[in-house]
Amino acid sequence: MISNFDVTYISNIQNYFEFDSIRVSSINNNYMLNEKDLTVPLLTFTEKIFTDEETCVNYFTNIRWPDGPKCVHVNDHGEPCLGDAYPVARKNTYRCRKCCRGFGVFSDTIFENKKKPFREYFLKYYFMATDPRSVSSNLFEIWFGEQQKTSWHHAHMLREVMGRPEVKKLKGIVYIDDSATGGKRKNKHSDKKEKNWKNNEDKTYVMHLREENGQRLTFDIPDNLSSTVIPLVLEYVEKGSLIITDTNASYESLSQYFNHLSVDHSKGYAFGLVCNNKSENVFSIIDNTTRGTYRHVSRKHINRYNNQIDYRQNNLTVPFKKKFDDFLLKSIGVSLKYRQLVGENGYKSRPIVIQVA
Repeated sequence: MISNFDVTYISNIQNYFEFDSIRVSSINNNYMLNEKDLTVPLLTFTEKIFTDEETCVNYFTNIRWPDGPKCVHVNDHGEPCLGDAYPVARKNTYRCRKCCRGFGVFSDTIFENKKKPFREYFLKYYFMATDPRSVSSNLFEIWFGEQQKTSWHHAHMLREVMGRPEVKKLKGIVYIDDSATGGKRKNKHSDKKEKNWKNNEDKTYVMHLREENGQRLTFDIPDNLSSTVIPLVLEYVEKGSLIITDTNASYESLSQYFNHLSVDHSKGYAFGLVCNNKSENVFSIIDNTTRGTYRHVSRKHINRYNNQIDYRQNNLTVPFKKKFDDFLLKSIGVSLKYRQLVGENGYKSRPIVIQVA
């Protein structure tokens, strides 16, 4: 049975997404998340799989505790308790048999103490993970009937979970490029134009590293000087790798540590198999997403938006079930309060952590 929320929700989004009526009508009523499916139709996701709140909570519980609920608290020495737990009268709440402390299904997760139905987060994740240009918080406001700031906070919560996981150093052929993002000086109000304003002054620099047929990393940097770029490349790229860049002077000294090839764009964009288009195309994705969906991305939150783009690009060939289950597991131990987002200094996304082999 479809609830009033489902009717309103689906009617609001049908003008935004074009559905294949033949494909939707042929969906098996017993359809479940298949481990090999790269995509899942929207109506299957909402009407056949995660039909109600209880189903979503049970799914998350099974993903988090496949062997039964375990205590989420830590002892006096800072070590996790992990004691077996039993359910209590309060819904979705348990008590540890070892330390006798209570906890809930969403304790120590990004969803802790949230008042919205848990199913809404499943639906918001679906759109943010499947739409090539993502979805703005203004659309979430309309679809879910909530304040825009609530939608904006929830979107950043999901981006924080999508944030870069622990990764190994990039190796093999690695493409590197950077770009200055921000408005043009001619579009600034006259009161904000400075006489000695340089071309890239007051812009946000974004750096992108891409492994050949592998993982991608995108993050903001204070500038594109050699003193900033070289230490980052040394941190995230394995020595002995082949690095391909443009002829920016910041990359000249990379040849001291890596095999380095550069492409002179004043003469061409590809010389045989040597080109940097694989790294440069991410900036087209960022620009198109910003112009077409967000309209504006502040420097304070740009890393989180880049996290989402990296998440989609790195998981293009990953089955939806694995991607979704990994997302739910990554939500454990993550917290992002609204006051952290709007604080004076903001809240920068978690840094990239290099996994030691």
